[in-house]
Amino acid sequence: MDLKLEIMNAVELLVMAVFGCIILCSVFLYERKRKKQKQARQEEQKRQERERQERERQERERQEELKRQEREREEHERQERLKEEAMSRMREQKAREEERIKNTYAKAKIFFQGIWVTHQQLQFLANHTEVSCMRGEKLRDFLSNLGKTNSLFADFTQEAETRQKEKDKAQRSSYSQTKQNQGYRTTSANTGQAQSVNVNSFYQMFGLTPVTLTQESLKQVYRELVKKYHPDKNKEPDAAEKFQRIQRCYEYLQKELHRKAG
Repeated sequence: MDLKLEIMNAVELLVMAVFGCIILCSVFLYERKRKKQKQARQEEQKRQERERQERERQERERQEELKRQEREREEHERQERLKEEAMSRMREQKAREEERIKNTYAKAKIFFQGIWVTHQQLQFLANHTEVSCMRGEKLRDFLSNLGKTNSLFADFTQEAETRQKEKDKAQRSSYSQTKQNQGYRTTSANTGQAQSVNVNSFYQMFGLTPVTLTQESLKQVYRELVKKYHPDKNKEPDAAEKFQRIQRCYEYLQKELHRKAG
């Protein structure tokens, strides 16, 4: 009985030992599995954290790239605006310069066969061969007649009309008719006064008198007046008109010299 009891106790202890070993193995395996799961979770969290950081870094780089592109676009637009403004200023400056040259070119006149004409008038006359043999008053009369049909030469027509009016006025004042049978007398004194006023204006312009009028004195004063009022040297608006008046006075005084010499 004692032996049987001891065997049963030994078997019970062995069974308990086996169960204990099984329990210990199960606990060990469970702890090992839990530890591996914990490490896996940590690794997963680290991986997700790295991915999150990588996504944030890529997002920052994308934002920086967008900002850089925005700055480049703004800089390009600024450069384009500056370029357009510079081109606009250049166009305006060129337009002003062309307008200035055009106005200067239009005002400048050329001495053509004894007559001062503008560049446009000269270009028109270059196409007419008949004017090549005309000089002085003949050319002036041709231009005055041409001005009746061509507005480009209207100033010559107006000048001719003004001269004709002055001439008619001088003739009317010089040759006033009277009726002697009805008590009218000639007004030669008034006629002589009108002629003297017209002639005196020519002498006064050259600073001469009928006594001091000579070929040498006339040419000397004429050269001085040409230097002073020539349109190429005198930039006053009425310089051309004064120069034409000087030309007419010079022609008249030349005729006076020829008349005296004859």
